[in-house]
Amino acid sequence: DAERYGWSFVFEPLMTQQARDDAARTDAPRSPNATWWVEVQGASWLRPGGGQADPATNWQLPVTHVSMEDAAAFCRWREGKLPTAAQWEWAAGAGVDGAELPWKPSAGDAATMANLWTAEAGPEEAAAPLAADADGFGGPAPVTQLLHQNDWGMRHLIGNTWEWTQTRFRGERAVPARWDSGTLWTLKGGSFLDRLGGVFGEAGGVTIMSEAGNSADMSSSHIGFRCTYKAAPADAELVIVDDWSSEDDDEHDEL
Repeated sequence: DAERYGWSFVFEPLMTQQARDDAARTDAPRSPNATWWVEVQGASWLRPGGGQADPATNWQLPVTHVSMEDAAAFCRWREGKLPTAAQWEWAAGAGVDGAELPWKPSAGDAATMANLWTAEAGPEEAAAPLAADADGFGGPAPVTQLLHQNDWGMRHLIGNTWEWTQTRFRGERAVPARWDSGTLWTLKGGSFLDRLGGVFGEAGGVTIMSEAGNSADMSSSHIGFRCTYKAAPADAELVIVDDWSSEDDDEHDEL
């Protein structure tokens, strides 16, 4: 959908210099609810910061700027599907109902486990280029970086990017009017812009149960996805692969 519309929301510090110059020249619109989100012409999964694609730095990053509709279509093409919110929560907890976080307290501190916002200032005060924080990353982290978060060897369930599910969102979430199609879909996991001690601008912390909602054609710098697949009968009934990067598809197999 970002390619169809010709633009996507980019977190301002992640914009390329070309995108910054273009946005300044055209007075690009911003999200009314969070002005650090800029509508960047040409931003897409291949050009997450707008401007020209940079394969040398982008291939290891999670795919972002993909709408729920496009994510679902990709999963179907891979003979899988988007998880439901309940499936995502079950997998994040490695089959343990009611788990608050994927990792155990003894596994390590949050900076070694998750790519979250650790700066004292909020996103609206972030400078460009975005400086690395306590976890070593100032934006999305490569999908192979940081420790496995749960006993099933999965990374970035908490933090890095919100992840689409095929479950309708029942809560309240402000969506720019031009993106509001009436039905919102549930996102899980939080992103590099959220905190364990509290989602920025909201009460509470990022946990397995945290969720947000957005319309099916929405895309941005902090929304990604992962697909589910049926496992062999002798294994768990559901397999969720790590969140997708832009690398060769053949390198991503079921866990």
